Amino acid sequence: YQRRVHGDSFEFKIGEMNLEDTKKRSAANYHNFLNKYNPNPKDMELKINPFHIFNVNNPAVSRKGGLAQPPASNQANNGAAPGRADHNAPQPVSGRAEEETKEAKITGLAWGTNKSVAQLVTTDDLGNLIQYDVSKKVELMRIKASETWAMAVDFEPTECKRVSVGTLDGKLLIFNLNIPVKSKGRALDNQRPSHELVGHTGAITCCKFLSQTYCISGSSDSTVCLWDLENPQRYLSMHMEHSSDVVCMDVFEDDGNIFLTGSADLTTKIWDIRCKQPVQKTFTGHESSINTVKFLPGRVTCFASGSEDSSIRLMDLRAPKELAIFRDRNKDAIYFDAIYSIAFSKSGRILFAGTESKDLKIWDTLGDGSIFTRSSTGHSKLIRCVAVSNDGFVLASGGSDGQVIAVI
Repeated sequence: YQRRVHGDSFEFKIGEMNLEDTKKRSAANYHNFLNKYNPNPKDMELKINPFHIFNVNNPAVSRKGGLAQPPASNQANNGAAPGRADHNAPQPVSGRAEEETKEAKITGLAWGTNKSVAQLVTTDDLGNLIQYDVSKKVELMRIKASETWAMAVDFEPTECKRVSVGTLDGKLLIFNLNIPVKSKGRALDNQRPSHELVGHTGAITCCKFLSQTYCISGSSDSTVCLWDLENPQRYLSMHMEHSSDVVCMDVFEDDGNIFLTGSADLTTKIWDIRCKQPVQKTFTGHESSINTVKFLPGRVTCFASGSEDSSIRLMDLRAPKELAIFRDRNKDAIYFDAIYSIAFSKSGRILFAGTESKDLKIWDTLGDGSIFTRSSTGHSKLIRCVAVSNDGFVLASGGSDGQVIAVI
């Protein structure tokens, strides 16, 4: 079910049927498409195997998947039990002690593409930008991107030589990565942003590259801005289509002009930035703030949105209502379990969600909407972000415990 699928488009003419037929045919096309290329989930065994765990707060204890191993310094301190801190040991006496012991929480995560498909970048609430090579299980670079929270991150999709970072103080920062040294003995300064874009009046909660030179950002000031990195003095355009915070966005992989936004105003919008009126349709249905949106792979008309109301809704531009609603209907799941991030498998058959309950939840998109399985990946706090690598083989999750966990 991780194969990339091409072709097999379905012609669909809305003018030839009523609204109820529209919904039925759109759902039928979607199910026929996925059934053709995907096995029945009852016939397949889905295993969650932690491949490697990166610890942002203490890189020295980053480890292979499995049970946590205590730091060596804690294993024999004045007779203290292994893995348990010795509270009688001397504590650091410093005016910066509180800052030094503050643990970072992962706020954003993005995969590279093409030659950098194994690379992963993350941001956290201490303002760090960290680059990993998951295949080699190493941390490549750590940059202090901002003195405030770094709230969002994205890899430039073509060559992966740029990374965008959105900050709490309303700045969109562009950093250069994966650029070789141009002359012997002269290192490029990757610790400083190559561009600092200012225009929003609120925190930048999400940002995405449309191409090598264009990117978009969403903010708590309810606006979406389009930026040209070749003329970075001012945004190209600012759009005030939402009535509350713009919380999340996603760009269609095959056409950078088309993207989604989700907002605290309970709506999701699909955009085409080439049009004079860029918002093509507004979707409603959620009962609380929308935290995450994601296109179905290869399907420009179909996407999913996850919300604080504990539900994920599968939408289609051609249908008047949602195609499906996914919830955890387990009898023990009686409390609200907010959805913070979602990701599709490469074929779109499997839907992953990072939630407030620390569990990675998984649905079959062709099922009845009830949960397919629930798995603990090793996070001790809520899972803030999940993303599937562009080759479809690795799922990464970042949590408020400061851990980035790669799962195969």
